[in-house]
Amino acid sequence: MSINFNEICISAKTASREFSLLDAKQRNQILLRIASRVLESKNEILDANKIDYDNAKESGADDHILDRLYLNEERIDAIVDGVYQVVELEDPLDIEYDTTVRPNGLNVSKRSVPLGVIGAIYESRPNVTLDIVALCVKSGNVSILKGGSDTLSTNNAIVSSIHKAFGDLKLNPDIVQFINSSDRKYVDSMLNAIDYIDLIIPRGGAQLVNMVREKSRVPAITGGIGVCHIYVDETADKNKAIEIIYNSKVQRPSVCNALDTVIFNENINKDIIISAVKKLLESKVEVRVDTQCFDILSSLKEDYPNSICLASDDDWGQEFLSLILSIRITDSIENAINYINQYGGHSEAIISENPDNTTQFLKAIDSSAVFVNASTRFNDGGELGLGAEVAISTSKIHARGPMGIKDLTSYKWIIIGEGQIRN
Repeated sequence: MSINFNEICISAKTASREFSLLDAKQRNQILLRIASRVLESKNEILDANKIDYDNAKESGADDHILDRLYLNEERIDAIVDGVYQVVELEDPLDIEYDTTVRPNGLNVSKRSVPLGVIGAIYESRPNVTLDIVALCVKSGNVSILKGGSDTLSTNNAIVSSIHKAFGDLKLNPDIVQFINSSDRKYVDSMLNAIDYIDLIIPRGGAQLVNMVREKSRVPAITGGIGVCHIYVDETADKNKAIEIIYNSKVQRPSVCNALDTVIFNENINKDIIISAVKKLLESKVEVRVDTQCFDILSSLKEDYPNSICLASDDDWGQEFLSLILSIRITDSIENAINYINQYGGHSEAIISENPDNTTQFLKAIDSSAVFVNASTRFNDGGELGLGAEVAISTSKIHARGPMGIKDLTSYKWIIIGEGQIRN
């Protein structure tokens, strides 16, 4: 299929100007109609997804890729529920703040506005298509979507239902642009479209994110990958520790906020370590541990001889995205913090009943989200009240953590006068 990328960009820019004139009620109407159309098209989307899933499985895709790619009725319902949550969010546009009156009588303020055109490049995640569209529509932004070749059929089906919704409302479908091609040249085109795209958001693995960081001439959010840690100190509650570690690792191991490394304080009750690891082993988690932890787990080796092994240097600082976990022992919270700040940046948690330790951890850890006695899996736009997310940013500029509608806005200065001129 021939695609004129320049026409896509021009159409997106034109649609952006038209879209900026719609009010909050109209944008919510679009979202509600999109949700309805996606539900009506559920069978078509599932049929398309089966094609993508079977092709990926046949080509030998890893389990975490297959899990991210896979859709069923429950997952589609959950994605659509995210759209409804976005509808309920407060409108992020036309909010005036930092209002002042200058000595010469000028009324000065800032007003929130859309960024304009958002370019999204993503892999193996058809849910991202609807998440990004919902957040862009709510925040008044036009989107240009470039999904991976492994989800082309699914994304095409989802976007088709979205365009039907725009048709129902007699609105310009160019508000959502989809590059219906697996050709990687369009990624390069997006990264160089400085006259048309205002922000690039990559969603995928380290290879994609690092490529965007190195090549993009368009401003880009280049976080979203990272090793997630839990530190368990000597005061940790046993039940909390076991359940939080288990949930963080096993609930959905293929996603970016799943646990990668646990650090236990050496003074902890060793039964907590053994019980936590046993529960993981029962769910077929492979643990790679330092020598001190290897000795502590000696009682489990007979029953799980192939699931406990000594970690290699490469296992530290590794984002596993699967049922693999590294475990190490430390002698102090300070050393745990130093280790996490060396390898982390995404989602980190402390399990502790010591308020001094939790306060120190919260202040010292330099990551996009830091938790006390809670699973790292909560670093998610929907779970943190954003409805959905366009990405989880580990950058410090513009946005950090789950990016919702407010992170897709900028502002402009508004100056109201009564004839003032500058001397």
